Amino acid sequence: VHSSSGRYIPVFKWKNKTPIFRYLAYILSLLNSLISTKLLRLVLHLPRRERIFTSVYLDDLIIFGRSQRLTADHTKQAIGKFSQLAFTYRTTKFDLTPTRQI
Repeated sequence: VHSSSGRYIPVFKWKNKTPIFRYLAYILSLLNSLISTKLLRLVLHLPRRERIFTSVYLDDLIIFGRSQRLTADHTKQAIGKFSQLAFTYRTTKFDLTPTRQI
């Protein structure tokens, strides 16, 4: 870290050592997960107005529906909304077939 940027990083000493670099990657990964979850929750309030029910955890998303056809329609609408908002996603991670009925 450049000396001028050091003031922005909270540093503590433990046994006369500063372990900030060991934990910085871990802290940044937690922040990334927290921010992505918060952003997805904000975006998903839009589809709820159209009665599309979703659940978000970290960077995973599940869309619920009363039937396979309705869920597929809701998924297409959600993908369209994400595309409008410039979100990126991997279609290889999609599983569009229902795995279980509840």
